[in-house]
Amino acid sequence: MIMKKKYWLILDSYVFIWSNKDSVLIYNSLSGKSFALTITDQLSLVIDRLQVKENLYCIEISSNELVNIEIKGFIKLLRTHFCGDLLDQSISNKKPLVYIPELNINEEIDRTENLVKSDAVFGQEVVRNLSEITFYVTGECRVGCHNCDKTNKQLEWCCNENNELEINSIKNFIRKNKKNAIQRLNFFGGDLFNYSYLDELLQYLNAFNVNQQFYSHYTLLPTKASIWKYIQKDNCNLNLLIDGSFNEGLLIDAIETTLKHEIRANFNFIVEDEDQYEYISDIIEKYELSSKIQPHYNGSNLKFFKDHIYLTEEDLKKPDLSKREVFAHQALNTNDFGKLTITPDGKVYANPKFPALGTIEDEIRELVYKEMDQGSSWRRTRDMEPCSDCVYQWLCPSPSNYELAIGKPNLCHVKP
Repeated sequence: MIMKKKYWLILDSYVFIWSNKDSVLIYNSLSGKSFALTITDQLSLVIDRLQVKENLYCIEISSNELVNIEIKGFIKLLRTHFCGDLLDQSISNKKPLVYIPELNINEEIDRTENLVKSDAVFGQEVVRNLSEITFYVTGECRVGCHNCDKTNKQLEWCCNENNELEINSIKNFIRKNKKNAIQRLNFFGGDLFNYSYLDELLQYLNAFNVNQQFYSHYTLLPTKASIWKYIQKDNCNLNLLIDGSFNEGLLIDAIETTLKHEIRANFNFIVEDEDQYEYISDIIEKYELSSKIQPHYNGSNLKFFKDHIYLTEEDLKKPDLSKREVFAHQALNTNDFGKLTITPDGKVYANPKFPALGTIEDEIRELVYKEMDQGSSWRRTRDMEPCSDCVYQWLCPSPSNYELAIGKPNLCHVKP
């Protein structure tokens, strides 16, 4: 009687495997590439065992199973993509030990949620999750851009409303975070440089070495030399917001003004269709601008998003995500996590598309904990249909405000 040979089928520790009833996806977090296969009855027996956590990415497989063309083809792909290997047990009958990629970011967050329920650590632990604060210091603006009331619900953009933040409220809110891990402070208007207490605000900020970003419509530049001098600092940047119907002559004026004052300026353009994109691209190249082009959904340009923004399966085969980035997609929203936004009326949001957490006068630790415990933004992942049944679920970017604006949970062609 011919003895069946036995082998160890192993996945490498930097590999992820996901499956549904139709497909299996293997992702190599070192190469940033994936491959997918249709699941057959025979192949599913192997896939199911590989996905059992207790098997630690290593299963026994016999020579009889290797006769199956689907299983044989799967193992060949694993080897070709450096995702796994087949070891003859005659060389070693001891099962290899593999550390499977397990999510730990979520466990850390859940641990923090439990810890902060204790008064002893409530103020120390929870605020560590806050890394970025955006202040809309004033809503007053005379420009009147097209879709003004909608743009800042999708993008980092200015606003227009009849309110202004009290300077002491801003200073107190920043002061409370002085010892925390705040990496960035963003300041918007309305007309930011016409804020009543701008000089006092900049004087206060001068003591902080944190990254400071100032956002202004390209036609609303500072008029005072002291403001230009402040923005010249190494930890400051000026971001000019340029709506789709911009005036090229006024834009040239803005470019020349920033050059005159030796400012590191970023030019942020809105684009709503292909013609705008081509025109803006020519402008950027012509004037050699440090720039960012941001698509904007205006309610009638869905085809533009489908043609140019929606992800395809080919996009997701090469997402180039690290292991940590995949874990992050599983645990939190990488667009929103760690960020708070304060609007001119003093309300605080994790994301302005969701209900306010409180006001600028509230304790920061309570605002952050409320979002972590009850909020809809920081923990918004692709756990909803149709993403929850898609093998590419955790390779997709976290849900953004585009999904909320368009009213569709997934902006892709994989699950139409």
